[in-house]
Amino acid sequence: MKRYVRAAGIDDAPFKFIQPISEIFFAVVRAPNYIEGLLRATVRVDGLDATETVIKRLNGSKFIEQLDVIFVDGCTVAGFNVVDIGEIYRATGVPVISVTRKRPDLEEIGATLRKKFDDWEQRMAIISKTELHPVAAARNPIYVGIAGTDLATAKLFLKRFTVQGSIPEPLRIAHMVASLYVLGETRGRS
Repeated sequence: MKRYVRAAGIDDAPFKFIQPISEIFFAVVRAPNYIEGLLRATVRVDGLDATETVIKRLNGSKFIEQLDVIFVDGCTVAGFNVVDIGEIYRATGVPVISVTRKRPDLEEIGATLRKKFDDWEQRMAIISKTELHPVAAARNPIYVGIAGTDLATAKLFLKRFTVQGSIPEPLRIAHMVASLYVLGETRGRS
């Protein structure tokens, strides 16, 4: 792996389901934790525009040519606005790794989607197509989905960007900035 490796971490801001839109934040970080830039975009709460918004925001930024990997917090933002990591990889050419602390219960997610959305099958298909891999972390394993790279390389990216705990710094920073923007202070587990 080259000396200077850069990643974008993407996380959503705290929101209420009565809101029509929510913010997502991008932290561009040079390993292990040097912040090189921050980006922001809006997506619809429970919409279907997250993937397109991430692609447009990254491809339209000055950082896209420098990125070696993109980290996404889970597979949804702003409720059930599903993020298609394979599509993001195809459109940006940058490998994408989704990171979550707990393995999602796909049956429970499917039941919730069926109750809430007419297009639940489309959302569930996007969620289901990403295989999750357990990866050893500080205390408990984290679960990662990968697009555009292999598991061994994904583990190297995770190791290079994780300073303490289990979550890579680009995600941790995006989470903190998102909380600060909406709540006025950082909160929650990052």
